[in-house]
Amino acid sequence: MVIVFIFWVLIWLMGIVSAIFFSLRQWVLHCKNQLHCSSSNKRLHVGIFHPYCNAGGGGERVLWCAVRALQKKIGCYVHYPVISSDMLKKVKFRQSAHNNKAYVARNPFLTWAKLTYYRLFSKMYKWHYKCSKVIC
Repeated sequence: MVIVFIFWVLIWLMGIVSAIFFSLRQWVLHCKNQLHCSSSNKRLHVGIFHPYCNAGGGGERVLWCAVRALQKKIGCYVHYPVISSDMLKKVKFRQSAHNNKAYVARNPFLTWAKLTYYRLFSKMYKWHYKCSKVIC
């Protein structure tokens, strides 16, 4: 009985998360269309948050590439690959690795939850990627 209840709660939560992602996608596309159709006297203000860009790992270059892209058109920096097919395989086949802790690999529910998270995260990246004009 408890397992059935937990299952339905998870299904309900997945529905809510899907609705939020769909709404976010629609909002991003709406904003993109407004930018292309807006008059020239309106100003667009952009803020960039790039944590640890000064840590010496190449983040400064990525940051300035994004700034240059934004000066031209709508840009998007995608740190590729965020979630690789190798990472998905390790989780799917429940293999312990640096991205899949042993306690997650042993637990079927945690494995399912992590696969679901990875898939949703990948779709979110895909949606944002499709809304950009310039890719750095």
